[in-house]
Amino acid sequence: NYTADPQHAQIDYVDQDTGQTIQSDTVDGVTDAKIDYSTADQIKQLTNEGYVLVSDEFAQAQDTGKAVFDQDGNALQTFIVTLKHGTQVIDPNNPDPDNPILPATPINPADPTGPAWPAKDEYDQTVQAIVHYQDDDGNTMAPDNVQTARWTRMITVDKVTGRIIAATDWTSDPTEYATVSSPVIDGYTPDQTTVAFEMTPTDQVKTVIYAKNAVPVEPEQPAESSRPTAPSETVQLGIVRDSQSMQTSVESPTTKTTMKQLPQTGNDNVKDASWSIMGLLTSLLSMLGLAGHFKKKHDRG
Repeated sequence: NYTADPQHAQIDYVDQDTGQTIQSDTVDGVTDAKIDYSTADQIKQLTNEGYVLVSDEFAQAQDTGKAVFDQDGNALQTFIVTLKHGTQVIDPNNPDPDNPILPATPINPADPTGPAWPAKDEYDQTVQAIVHYQDDDGNTMAPDNVQTARWTRMITVDKVTGRIIAATDWTSDPTEYATVSSPVIDGYTPDQTTVAFEMTPTDQVKTVIYAKNAVPVEPEQPAESSRPTAPSETVQLGIVRDSQSMQTSVESPTTKTTMKQLPQTGNDNVKDASWSIMGLLTSLLSMLGLAGHFKKKHDRG
C-alpha cells in the first residue's frame, strides 16, 4: 500500500485581448484523482460581463478523461480558459430591431453595474446651420434661417469596457448646405448679401447685421436775385439858327443805351463816352458857325 501524494491544479481565465489573467481558481487533490471542478459557472459569469469564450482546456481534458491530477508534485498543473472581448457594431442607418441599442443603458443586461452603451451623439447627430438677422443694437430684423443636417457613422463597441474601438468616417445627409441669400429689408443694407456654411458635424451660427440707410438731404436752392438795370443816357442837343429859324437836333446813335455795370471801371467808361460825345458836338457847332459866316459874307458881296 502507498499513500497518494497531494497535488494542486489551477484553472486560469485569460483575457486574449489584453493578455492578462482575469481570474484563477485552484483545486486540491491527490495524484491520479479526478479533478472535481467545472468551468461552466465562471464562463457564464464572464460572458454576462461581455466576454466571449475562445477555448477551454479544462473542459477539453474532461471530455477526453484527462482531467485528473498528475504525478509531478514539483510543478503546478494548469489549465487555461481563454476569452476575448465581445463587440457590437452600431449602424444607425440599419438598426437591428431584435437587438435595439438604447444609449446610456447597460450593455450587458445581466451586469447592470457594468459599462453602458455610448451616447447617441457618438454615432448619430443632428446639427444646425443658423443665420440670425439683426440690427446694430441686436434687434431681430427677420426670422432666423435654419438648415438641419444629420451626421452618422458606424461604430464598434467593446462590450467589456464600453469603449468605442473602431469607427467609420462621418457622413452627412444632405451632403452640403445651401447658400442663403439675405432678405431685402426696406431702408436697411445687410453687411453680407449671402451666407455659406461648411459641412461639419457641429452646430454653426452666423449673424447678418443690417445698417440703416442714410436719408439724403436735398440741397437748398438759392433765391433768385433781381438783375440790376444799368442806367441809360440820352444825349440830345438842339441848335436853333436865328436867321433861318432852323433847329437841328443831334441825338446819340442809340436813343437809349443800356450798359452793364462793370466793376470799378464802369463809371470811368461812362465819363469817357460823355466826353467823346461832347467833343463831337463841339466840332459840329464850330463847323456850323463857319458855314453861316461864309454865307453872310457871300450874300453881302
